[in-house]
Amino acid sequence: MADLGHEISDQTVDNVLRRHGLPPAPECKRTTMWAAFIRTHVALLAGTDFFTAEVLTLRGLVTYYVLFLSISRAVE
Repeated sequence: MADLGHEISDQTVDNVLRRHGLPPAPECKRTTMWAAFIRTHVALLAGTDFFTAEVLTLRGLVTYYVLFLSISRAVE
């Protein structure tokens, strides 16, 4: 968040983690396995892909850069 220009307190982060049933960061690093991480985030899964496509246009060959983002939200 700091990289985006937002300032938040440690308490705010702790409150968000508790609200979602996650342990604080030091404990989280030691105990969270991939299966638990996926179970925690299954309600919102996202996939991204980045690729280029060469397209022949009237101006010649043009390279297009494509960023594909797919977000799937589970309905409860």
